[in-house]
Amino acid sequence: MSKILTEQEIDVLRQSLGEVKLDIKADREIDSKNVEPYDFIAKKHLPPKLLTVLTMIFHRFTLNFRGSLSLKLRKVVRMELLDNESLTFGDFVDVLPSICWINILNIDALNGSCLFLLESDLALSLIDLLCGGPGVRIKRKNFTSFALLEQSLIKKVVELAIGDLKDAFNSIINTEIQLQGIEFNPQLLTVFSPDEFMIVISIKVSIEEMSSNMIFALPYNSLRPLKELLDKTKRRASGKSWADDIIQDLMDVEVEVTVELGSLDVRVDELLELKEGDMLDINKNISDKILLKIEGIPCFEGHPVEIKGNKGIRISNIFGGEEYESGNSKGED
Repeated sequence: MSKILTEQEIDVLRQSLGEVKLDIKADREIDSKNVEPYDFIAKKHLPPKLLTVLTMIFHRFTLNFRGSLSLKLRKVVRMELLDNESLTFGDFVDVLPSICWINILNIDALNGSCLFLLESDLALSLIDLLCGGPGVRIKRKNFTSFALLEQSLIKKVVELAIGDLKDAFNSIINTEIQLQGIEFNPQLLTVFSPDEFMIVISIKVSIEEMSSNMIFALPYNSLRPLKELLDKTKRRASGKSWADDIIQDLMDVEVEVTVELGSLDVRVDELLELKEGDMLDINKNISDKILLKIEGIPCFEGHPVEIKGNKGIRISNIFGGEEYESGNSKGED
């Protein structure tokens, strides 16, 4: 075809098909070679650049929330970002279990609401863990809702998630996120129309032997501000490639740099007996090399120095995290 219809033109044409009757002449000859079929109810797809930005946001959220939830539960939590899907709201509701924890969030920058769901297995396991249990799912008969005490416990987890989600979005676009409401039965949700398309992002959560999912559902229409931001960024690039623009933005990202002077294994009773003024022997000479990490990954080795009263590190070796680990393991062997 010489011209592909835009999304707006397709929406107008779809509405016209439902409003007026078209007279089609049976005797009109149509050259099938020049006709390209188009499915008006086919699933929509996000532009690759917008999909990349969403993946970056939720990947950052997954990393942050994994740490926050691990500290909260005092358990090792593993999270994995799964492939996204495009579904209408009606189809999305149909595949959900009869009971789950559904948070309705308002994201200011996106000028709309989105859904944040915890599957019932995950919600009940979190409740058990927060109450000091092993995280085993509590089996109930005729389970239709969560008790008030259970709701107060899950809300604390949701507050952690909202804070980390806000930080993840703020890395791309400044916004505030508020909890608008909570629902337990997906069939009672009336936030979106059944034919509204949603981008569904799932995150697999594993805590010891338990494994379940968190799900985010964002309507396509709410993603327009992100698309406009990408268009503005592209125009500001003044002819630069998209990769160059991303690299330039990455240069402004703040990273955490830590210097590891040494490490020491102690028993809990020894740790509890520590008091102000005690000395810890880290079995390391002052002239030995010290390790410098970026976001927890070993990247440099160096020596402590003092210049004009200021203490610092003189870099003597540069390596990647994998190189350090392989070299360290060989030394241990």
